[in-house]
Amino acid sequence: MHDELWRHGASRGNPRTRMESRLMTQKTGPREPHESPPRVVFYTRQGCHLCDDALALVERYGIRPQCVDVDADPALRARFNECVPVIEIDGKIRFRGRVDEVLLRRLLRARP
Repeated sequence: MHDELWRHGASRGNPRTRMESRLMTQKTGPREPHESPPRVVFYTRQGCHLCDDALALVERYGIRPQCVDVDADPALRARFNECVPVIEIDGKIRFRGRVDEVLLRRLLRARP
């Protein structure tokens, strides 16, 4: 059985051939541009330097988020008081506090 697997390109119990493995790990090339921009909601507050930095970063990627002041709504203040800025992308909260640029880039690239 082992000899039969080896002849077909598999090794050590892995039924996948080398070519199949290579094809699975190759990149498929650049993605098509998305037809619609991401829906981004930016929860912020006045005088927040982290919010200013996060907004500048998001805008560098051509995104114009909907900005929401958490202090204008008691429910939002209770929910996000200690963790602004909060960034929601396409309905999911993705960042609280600082924004990781590498993760932001990956999220924007991976949009369906």
